[in-house]
Order: sequence, then C-alpha cells, then structure tokens
Amino acid sequence: MDDALHAYLAALPEAPPSPALWTRLAQARQRQLRRRRGVALGLATGCLALGVVGLFQLPRQVAPASTPPQLSRAAIDLAPATSPAPLQSAGSDAVRALDRELQLAYARNASDAELGALWDLRRNLLASHSPATQPVDI
Repeated sequence: MDDALHAYLAALPEAPPSPALWTRLAQARQRQLRRRRGVALGLATGCLALGVVGLFQLPRQVAPASTPPQLSRAAIDLAPATSPAPLQSAGSDAVRALDRELQLAYARNASDAELGALWDLRRNLLASHSPATQPVDI
C-alpha cells in the first residue's frame, strides 16, 4: 500500500510557488543578514571594550612626586645611649624615615639590591637600640 501511495504522490504535478513566497524569502534573508551584522557588531564592541579596560589595568611606572632623600648610615643621627628618652625619640624618627624610604622604594619598583640595603639598614638600626625601645609598626 505504501508503494501505491508513493507512486500516486510522485505522479502529481508540482505546484508553482506563489509570488508572495519569494517576497517572504527575501525579507527573511534580509532579517538574517541584519541579525548577523548586529551580532558581529556587538562582539566587536565587546572586544574593544575589554581591550580598553585591559589597557587601564596595565601596571604603570609612576615616578615619585619628588626625589626621596637618600639615607646613609652617617645620616641617621642617634642620641647617646646614656639618655634613654632622646634615644627612643631619635630612633623612632629614624625608623619612621626608613619606613617611608621603604614604601617609596616599593612604590617605584626599586631593585632587590636597593630594597635589601634599606632592610639591612632598618634591621641594624633596630638592633642598635636599647631593649626598652620598641620597633615602630609599619
């Protein structure tokens, strides 16, 4: 029975398409092209936005506003060990100055050698104080 049905359907003449069909096909194709252009434009805009955001996220080399003073062992003036109060005050000021130097060095991405020298100087300064002197928190 299926063979007879297939033979009957194959023998039928083909119906001509209506003129409105071609208009609908052309309109559907135009919608498809507009949608593709919109998606492509949206993707391009998104990529551009991500690129701009990525540029703002890059690390910047920021120069310090002024050249920080260079400290040396001779520049750190400590009071004599016979008077504990001035020693603590002078030591705290020196440690604070060294801490500022360390912060500035880290901010300008100083070399490991420069940072190591500043840390050694700070360590030696703290070690030279009497036991009553407390280190300054950073």
